[in-house]
Amino acid sequence: MRIEIRGLSGAVASVLAGLALLGAVAAAQASPIDVSYTVSGSAGNWTYDFSVTNNLGGTNDIYYFGVEMIPGGGGRNIAGSPPNWDPNAINSVNWSIYGGLNIEYDNIWIDVNFPTSILPGQTLSGFQVGSAAATPLSSVPWFAWSAVGTYPGPFCNINCGAPFGNPGFQYDAFPSVPDPSTMWLLGSGVVGLGGRRWLRRQSTI
Repeated sequence: MRIEIRGLSGAVASVLAGLALLGAVAAAQASPIDVSYTVSGSAGNWTYDFSVTNNLGGTNDIYYFGVEMIPGGGGRNIAGSPPNWDPNAINSVNWSIYGGLNIEYDNIWIDVNFPTSILPGQTLSGFQVGSAAATPLSSVPWFAWSAVGTYPGPFCNINCGAPFGNPGFQYDAFPSVPDPSTMWLLGSGVVGLGGRRWLRRQSTI
């Protein structure tokens, strides 16, 4: 793999090239289920839009998905749903009794009749939740269950034999785009490096 970045100082180019390579490696090592989200709105009125990608393979269709917006529950505020995914069938669930993490998921969608389950290789977005928090979350816990088949691979951290005989997963979702504050820090670092190089050049004149 060749990564070429032009028009930047050597130090900055090296850092950015390293980040690009890290991103490429991460993409190559995709999890069985990938969940990310975008955030729109402003302080006290955020909307999170979650996207779910099924990398399970085989006949493992995803039919059941949920997130926890406030630790311990109490953050139920579903703002949108993909077509045919019911946001009201189940109010909350905790998978700890089946050997999962002790998390109270309170924003849940289920594809009851399986007309639009997420098939292997597919991505579905539109799982939307509102939030009245002052600032966006840096990560959001999620769970997902497969409707059909078995999954022999790793990352099955809910007992795959219960409660439905299907593989289940729990993990944290992260924003699909960098947080604006992070981008500001990166930008200020680039400006700082450029400024220091300019000062060094001036001192030698």
